[in-house]
Parts: sequence; structure tokens; C-alpha cells
Amino acid sequence: MSRLYNIFSGTNNRSGKGISKGQAAKDKKMGCTYFFYLLRTRLGKISATNLIFTLCNFTLILFLMGITGMFDPETSAPSTPLYSQIYGMETAGESSTVLTTLQGILGINASVSIVSRTSEILMYTALLLFVTFGISTLGMCYNFRSITRGEPVYSWSDFFSAIKKNFKIGITLAILDAFMIVFIVYDLMAYYAGAAASGNLFSLSSYYIVLFFGLIYFVMRNYIYLITVTFDIKFKKMLKNALFLVFLGWKRSLACIFSSAGIIFVNYYIYRVMPHFGIVLPFVITIGVVGFIGVYCTYPVIDEYMIKPYYKDHPEELEEEQEEAIFSDRG
Repeated sequence: MSRLYNIFSGTNNRSGKGISKGQAAKDKKMGCTYFFYLLRTRLGKISATNLIFTLCNFTLILFLMGITGMFDPETSAPSTPLYSQIYGMETAGESSTVLTTLQGILGINASVSIVSRTSEILMYTALLLFVTFGISTLGMCYNFRSITRGEPVYSWSDFFSAIKKNFKIGITLAILDAFMIVFIVYDLMAYYAGAAASGNLFSLSSYYIVLFFGLIYFVMRNYIYLITVTFDIKFKKMLKNALFLVFLGWKRSLACIFSSAGIIFVNYYIYRVMPHFGIVLPFVITIGVVGFIGVYCTYPVIDEYMIKPYYKDHPEELEEEQEEAIFSDRG
């Protein structure tokens, strides 16, 4: 029970031996070694943040329950929709051998599920994700930023404190983020289906263009949320800076994409081998690890191109206890 408490509590009940000065200097480079060190020592906090994120987006679980059809009654009906046309032709006109034969072939009954009102309500709850997904991402990014900095993390209180302080801009950001995700996913599915069905060059080209844009936005959204919880700047300028930083830190952007893809592939492989275990992992750890990778890859770029240049021009503010509005910790 003590280990379970340590995951959700704001304190660490074990004393550690710490690290040497040489190790600390090496960790400032934010390379692979420090990443795995943080992943190993702060995995409990990452998982706790993942669970809180899942709690905030519990409507996704309700949506999955709705589309599985577990509340839908079943009835017996013809297995093909063409049966109704054949039946109407035979009823309205004279019977013939051809129509009778077709009716016998197409009239084979099968068990068909009828979408119930309960399933419809559960599926409509997914609309809340347009707000909750983006808002909860603010809290998750703030916790992971603290882990990346090597700061203490109070999983629950830090998560909701970041949401509370950024709630107004978070609503706008959440709706924009949800719209972009739906837009990209829908276009990918549509162009992929068009290319697979007809082999049309336009559909195939459009698919890869949208895929490229989707990968850029995948990295860009990490910058968007991190800038939101770190700086007090205008919304348009925040979006512009996030886009520029994707390309300025292109090495870390590629590392973010490939590392995240590797984690998702591992989760998918586990799901194929052990479905009941693999389907639970995203709600417990996978989303958290992918989110932590995104923050770890993008925060050093923000530090290099936004934080350090400002303090270089304003060295006196390094000694101030309260940061000015131009650079205030929004968490």
C-alpha cells in the first residue's frame, strides 16, 4: 500500500542518494541517458498523471461502451439490404421465378443489432472531449514539465492548479486542438479510402500531404501546451512560436515522432498478443509515456529559444522572486 500511496502523494517517502555534480552537468544536455533516468525514477508520477488524465476524459470510456453494442438488443433480419427491393418488386408486381429465387437467396436471416437509446447517449457523451481533452492536456504537460526540470511533482494538486490558472485560454485551445485532431484524422481516413479504392494520384498525394501536416501538428501541440503553461503571451503569437519551434528543433521533433510511434507500436503489439491487457495500457501508462516524450523533446527547445534569450536581456529578473507578466509561470 505504501508504494501505491507514493504514486499519488505529493511527497516521496523514500530517501535517495542523489546524483553527483558530474551527472547533474551531464543531465543538463537533456539526452537519452537523462530521459531513461527520469523514466525509471519518475514512472510512478507519470502513471499517476496518466490516470488523472483518464479520469478527466472518462467520457471516452463511455463512448467505447456505446459503440461496442453491449446495450443493443438483437433481432433477426435479412442479412442484405437488397432484400427489401426484391420483396417490394415481388409484392407490387407479378411473381416470377427469378424474383422468387432472388428472394430466397437474399432473404437469409441473420442476427442484427439495433442501436439503443442508451448506446446513443453514451456515444453523444464523446462531445465533451472537445473541451476535457485539451483542458486535461494542460495539467498533464505541466506535471511533465516539472519532471523534465527535475522539480518535485504533486500529481493531483499540480495537475488541477495548472488547469485552474489557464482555464479561459484553455477552453479556446481545447476546442481548436479537438477540431484539428478530428480534421486530420477524418482527412487521412477519407483520402486513404479514396486512394485504396481507385488508386487516384490526387487522393494518394493528398493523403501524404495531410499525413505530413499531421506529424507537424503532433509535435506542434506539445509546444502549444507548454508555452501556454509557461508564458503569458497572445494566442496568435503562441501559435506562431509553436510552429517555428517545430522546425528550429527539428532533431528533437523527429525524436518525438519516432519515439512516440515506437511506444504506440509496442502497445499495439501487446494488444494483439494479450488484448485484455493491451487495451488497458493507454489508460494507465501509454498516454503518459507518449506525453512525457513530447514534453521532454520540446521543452529544451523552448528553453533555448525563448526562456534563455529573455533572461539574457533581463539578467536582473533572475534574482526576482516574482516573475514579470512577459514571462510568468502559468502553472
